[in-house]
This record gives sequence, structure tokens and C-alpha cells, in this order.
Amino acid sequence: MKKIGKVASIVILGGVFTSIAISQPVNENWSFSASSLTSESTSGRFGTDVDDFMDVNGWGNVQPEKLFAELTFNTTTLKVGAARNFGSIYIGTYLETTFGKWTSTSTSDSTSATWSNTSSPNLSYSVLAGIGDNLGIKFGIYMLNNDSSSKTTVGGTTNTTKTANSVVYPELSAGLNLELGDLFLTPHVNIGYYANADKNSTSSGTYTIITDKGWGAFILGLGTGLDFPENGIIQQSVSLDFTSRFYGVFNEDNYGKTYLRNEFILEPGYGVTITPADNVAVGLGVSGPLYFANEHTTGDSKTNKHIFSFIPQIDVGVQYVATEKFTLNLGGSIGFPSWYHVVSQSGSDTKTGTWYYGSNSTDSIGNNFSEELNLGFSYAFSEKVILDTNWNIFNNSVTTSLSNAWTTAISLQLLLKL
Repeated sequence: MKKIGKVASIVILGGVFTSIAISQPVNENWSFSASSLTSESTSGRFGTDVDDFMDVNGWGNVQPEKLFAELTFNTTTLKVGAARNFGSIYIGTYLETTFGKWTSTSTSDSTSATWSNTSSPNLSYSVLAGIGDNLGIKFGIYMLNNDSSSKTTVGGTTNTTKTANSVVYPELSAGLNLELGDLFLTPHVNIGYYANADKNSTSSGTYTIITDKGWGAFILGLGTGLDFPENGIIQQSVSLDFTSRFYGVFNEDNYGKTYLRNEFILEPGYGVTITPADNVAVGLGVSGPLYFANEHTTGDSKTNKHIFSFIPQIDVGVQYVATEKFTLNLGGSIGFPSWYHVVSQSGSDTKTGTWYYGSNSTDSIGNNFSEELNLGFSYAFSEKVILDTNWNIFNNSVTTSLSNAWTTAISLQLLLKL
């Protein structure tokens, strides 16, 4: 059994805390570190070498004699990675891509004809260098294309709308492992810039209007994990991560406004693993991110907004080693409704503060009560070839009907260690 060395972060942060004025906020869908299906099946409480080989703190746990490789795939995503030692230098590389969707619809009659298409593939690639026994440095880049276009002909006049929307996000990260007596400390830091190009071109007859709503965000993250020594059948760990995002939009086409926003996320976490028998282990993780944001808009109407939010979550995972070759994994997560407070001011108006519970579509922040259940297994064909699987059985929130919460999302992962 391999425990996750650090408390798993809540990955919903990028989707939950979205910007109010920016139409497509920073959305942390990229992944510069691989995730094992064992980890997904146990809600981040247990893992394999896949979780470590591209981690700036965990790469030293892999130790391939010749080569480590992994391949993960499902109906929408392909992930592939490899690592090996080149003398005293460890090199790992990882590629993840989501297949693009292209759609085309058309209608026609005696007066009009319309067509449209959308393409939205994305790709992330990263390379990691492990130096010495405890230093990891990684560079990653994420790219997204979300272009769309439409054309309508009415009474002989052709109206065309094209949207060029793309994202490029490069990131540099580093981690250092430190032993402090019986304690194991894993500090890490990352820095990146999120560039969102968003340009619309609208033509009607002989007239063309081009608007540019592009924007960018500077992202800085740092944190550390702390593992305590095993105490009988119990092992505990804590973590503390900090993320800051600074948005800036200065283009007048962006609703005729200058828009500034900064976000700060402080995420404490606690994890404990209990091993009551040699072939059974239970893991528990608790985290509660604290989110702060300040938003300032200038233009025809000046606005100021201050936001505070708290989102607690509990993760539970169970691992049962049935035989030397077969391991069964089960995990679930519960996300509790968030509490958040919004203080708003428009122009010289008096500031108003309001507490909310759950989600709020107006501000596009907050989180409803949610549950997720996963089941999986791993099978070792040999010590060098292992199959890992995960079935996301249930994924539900208040806004999802129970009939739609049951899923058939199945993923397969193949590990090769030579």
C-alpha cells in the first residue's frame, strides 16, 4: 500500500471561484502532474508511482532501474508519461490532452441559411528534472483552443461572427524535501502567467466590427506538507498551501472598463491513515480552503467588491489487498455548502455586505452540497506491469438530479516499470 505523502488539494477551486466580470476566468483544468487511478478511486488517500513521477517533491520515490512509463485513457482524455535516470539526473515528462469537439449545424429555407462550428481541444505538457536527492524543478505549459464561428444570410445580407478564443499558461515550479528529525517537510512553489486571447469579429454586409476582450492573470503558489512518523497503525500528515491570482484587463473593448482583481486562497489540510491489518488500510482527509478576493472596476460605473468564502471537504478512501496481484480500492468525497460574504459598493454608494450559503449565480462563486463515489482495482500482471482502473460511480450536487448523478465514466491506466 502506498499512501499519498501530502494532503490532496481540492481541485474544485479553479471552477468554483470564478471571476465576476471576466467571461472566462482562470480555470485550473490543466495538469502538470500525473494522477493514478488508485488515487482517484480512493479520493486521494492512496496512490502509486504515477502520483510521484512528475511531482517536484515525490519524484525520488519512483527510482526506476531503466524506465518508468504510464498510459491512461478514457473516452475523452489521453495521458502518457515516462521517466528515467540519466546518471545522477532524473528526468520525467508528461503529456495530457482532451480530445476536441467539433460540431456543425445548418438550417435553410427561402430566406436564410445558418451554420456554426466549435472546436475546443486542450493540451498540457511538462518536463521535470530531479537533482541530487531532494530537489525537483518542473516546467509545464497548457494550451486551449475554443474558437467558434457562425454565419447567417437574411435577405441577401450575410452576417458573420467569428470568435478567436485561446489560452496559454506556462508555469515553473520547484520542490525541496527536508528531514527534520523524525519529521518530513515538503515545501514547494510555483509561478505562472495565464494569457486568455478573446477577440470577436462581427461582419454585416460591408461593415466589420472587431472587439478585443483579452486578459491575463499572474499566478503564484507556495506551500508545504509535513509528514509525521508512523505511530503503530496510524500515520498523520498536515499541509498548508497558499495561492494568489492577480487579474488585469485594461482594454476598452472589455465592456469599456478597466478591471482589476486579486484572489488569495489559503488551504489547510489534515490527513490520517489507519492500517488495522496488513491488507487493509483506511485514509481520511479534511480540508477547508479560505478564499479572499478584491475586485475593482472603472468606467461608466465604478464598482468595488470584497469577497470571503470557506469551503470544507472530507475525503475517505479504503484499500483492500485481496491477493499479491489484486487490490480493491474504494473512495468517496463530501463537499459541504460554502459560506461566503460579499461586500459591494458602486460609485459613492454606501457599502453593502451580505452573507450567502451555498452557491450564487450572480457572483459565480460558492459551492453547493456535493457527493462523489469511486470504485476501482489494480491488477499486477508482474512486478513490472500493472493495470489500474477507476469507475466514477456517482457524482452529485444540489443542482444535479439523482438520475443524472450516476455515471459510466471508466478509466484505464497501464504502468510499466523496468
